[in-house]
Amino acid sequence: MIRILSRFLRALVLNGGVFLSNVPNYKEFLVPFLIHLADGNYHTINSIIDELADHFNLSETDKSERVRCGRQFKYRNRIISARTCLLKTGYVEYIADNNIIITEKGITYLKMATKLKKTPRRQPISRFNCFCSPNDTELLSVRITSNIVEY
Repeated sequence: MIRILSRFLRALVLNGGVFLSNVPNYKEFLVPFLIHLADGNYHTINSIIDELADHFNLSETDKSERVRCGRQFKYRNRIISARTCLLKTGYVEYIADNNIIITEKGITYLKMATKLKKTPRRQPISRFNCFCSPNDTELLSVRITSNIVEY
């Protein structure tokens, strides 16, 4: 108990009393990253990082926050992680001289992701006792007994 408390206090002092970061995680950067590339032009990673920092209204304090080892700024690290994820899934690709461009697969994903964000749910859904039908207009009641689902 004392060891946990001392770690807590040391982390509090080292982080200037701030535990929660305002910097989004890398998953929250994915769709805005694609939106920034959706114009079809070539972009450098530095221009994307600047645009995403502005998009999320990161303060100078947020921008100066570093990762645990202290070698890189946290927001840059997370945007670069988002870029790596998008490269691995094939949504973006590099074109000569470190220019990034969105692919057709990325455009398709972006259309789907933005459509899902704009579509409001018609009815509240309890996550334990019902599932939504494919057309999302009626709720199907489900009773789960052992490994068999009855509806």
